[in-house]
Amino acid sequence: MKKIFYTLKNLEFVLLTVLLMTLSSCVKQEDLPGGDVKTFEDLVVPDDFTWSGVFRYSLSVNITGLSGVASAVLNGQPVDLLDMDGNRLQRVVVEDGVADFSVILDKNTTLVMVSDPVSGTSTQVKATVSAANFPVSFTSSSYQSLADTDSDGVADLYDDFPSDASKSFVETFPASSEEAYSVSSGSVMTKADPSGSNYYYQIFEDLWPQIGDFDLNDLIIASKITWVKSSNYVVSGTIDTKIWAVGASTSLPSGLGMEFFKRDGSKLYYLPAGTVSLTSGTTHTHEDAKMDNGIVFWDHIFQVILPYYNNVGGDWGVSGTPKNVSFSFSAPKSAKIKAMEILPYYFYTYEDEHQIRTFGGPPTSYANMYLLRTEDDASPTTWNWTGYFTYPLKSTQAFYRTSTNLPWGVEFVYSNFRVPLEKTSILVAYPQFQKWAESGGTMNTTWYANPVLNKTIGVSQ
Repeated sequence: MKKIFYTLKNLEFVLLTVLLMTLSSCVKQEDLPGGDVKTFEDLVVPDDFTWSGVFRYSLSVNITGLSGVASAVLNGQPVDLLDMDGNRLQRVVVEDGVADFSVILDKNTTLVMVSDPVSGTSTQVKATVSAANFPVSFTSSSYQSLADTDSDGVADLYDDFPSDASKSFVETFPASSEEAYSVSSGSVMTKADPSGSNYYYQIFEDLWPQIGDFDLNDLIIASKITWVKSSNYVVSGTIDTKIWAVGASTSLPSGLGMEFFKRDGSKLYYLPAGTVSLTSGTTHTHEDAKMDNGIVFWDHIFQVILPYYNNVGGDWGVSGTPKNVSFSFSAPKSAKIKAMEILPYYFYTYEDEHQIRTFGGPPTSYANMYLLRTEDDASPTTWNWTGYFTYPLKSTQAFYRTSTNLPWGVEFVYSNFRVPLEKTSILVAYPQFQKWAESGGTMNTTWYANPVLNKTIGVSQ
């Protein structure tokens, strides 16, 4: 672990931050209508709750004949994992008689479909199992005779880039597809909008390591992530993000970076230095010189949004359409990244080692570790930035948590999230949030779809 020494400028910033924290903590939150919880801090949540509306899912599918005997006949052919609406979650190429999937799913997902697009065979699988058999009628396959213009081993009919040998498939999160499938027959039925209507939301409090007002609107980002694969390996991708809301004060500007990992189910592996490279991006985007495989969206939020947008309106801010920011990246096929995870890190503009993550994310390699276990934070105080870890980390192993397991950041998937008004607890803005939290995420799983309209503000896209 490297030591952090504060300069005079940094000390001035820290003193300002402490003052802002103190002032913010004096703001009284509203009582819940008819509820017994008055403040967010009164919530009692399970120790293993991770404050996430998504889960990382891996499924190993053994290809068998109709008799159930394992076979390698489909080696080299594509097999799809679909949701029950027919959206393609992931397409992989069969290797050694096995199709290995690793995807991120909404926690409301209970079933998925494994589909062979060549034979039209498909089967349902419970999203709680990690292994399954897939019986396929081998005699109907004529895959080897199909045209393959770029000679990459993937037939044109199933290749998202039939004329580019360096690319094979596109994968998106939240899930969407160029093709919608009939889940009963496995056949293509219609063309769909590949962008989809859902976003991956991450919502933050900004006063860590001190608790704030828990309106969870200091920064709200809504993202769509695209990965491009060559056969089974990620070679490039794009992150498109909307700055959905900024509830933080102009006196406490922030930056936002993204850290890249190799993912296998819920296991995240640290990548060798320089694996991921920025290929293009909107203004202010750059590679993070202080850490491996980090890309910074912006260093100063209020240099990106002019006039700056927040959820207050009136004299403090101007409501409007979220700002779109994006960047594209590349990774070598030799890194053998079958699935990728991209975790945000929210940082203070004038003290970029002061960082905040969604619940259970470990600190980056240049986060100020001396802030851990101070004020209201109950994180571990050490971390090893090698090998792999299970994400999100839970209970006493989790970072960015209080002693009662409360978060500074929450994640979920939804279409159009209404933003809690400034200084309005999310418990007031979203009355179903309390039961979702106190049940450990098993009840009110769509709490984000049920706001109190006069306690929230809509966002024009």
